[in-house]
Amino acid sequence: MRETKLRSLPVEQYPDAKLIALSLQANAEATTCLLRRYSKRIFAVCYGIVGKADDAEDLAQECLIRGFSQLQRLKDRNQLYAWLVQIARNLCIDFLRKTQRRENPNENPLMEATYGESINPDHFALREALEKLPETLREPLVLYYLGQENTNEIAATLNITQATVHTRLSRARKELRRIMAGEENLQ
Repeated sequence: MRETKLRSLPVEQYPDAKLIALSLQANAEATTCLLRRYSKRIFAVCYGIVGKADDAEDLAQECLIRGFSQLQRLKDRNQLYAWLVQIARNLCIDFLRKTQRRENPNENPLMEATYGESINPDHFALREALEKLPETLREPLVLYYLGQENTNEIAATLNITQATVHTRLSRARKELRRIMAGEENLQ
């Protein structure tokens, strides 16, 4: 009976577990649906950690490639997003370590300017301000606004309580306002 109900739904509405099963059977439509479902959110996780859009995009792609090439190893098919987030976080941390080793130890790799001259100055200022936030504040803020996750999802992603998410979002907004106003004394 349940299988009949699933067949009547568009593939985009299938639960992750069903899409994973289909993807493991080489169903391209199911794989594409999962990629669409999570690519933006994984990018947001990566951006929240590394702070640069180009690097975050590369890392998100690497995460999705690794995750989907090892999909058969996922134990709980209802935990795909959490599993992808863990892969993304590990990749980002490795990336930052490698970047720090290559760069001058006195320079912060998150502060490198890689933005094109055509970027709106306000966007540039906002990106610079985001890069100045500590990761604990930047990550939930980016997940909320860029990844369009709700506070429950952010709490699950970061393995923190929902109250902590609210606190960090509030502090992140306050710090962003302070940075944008030129008062960069982070507490």
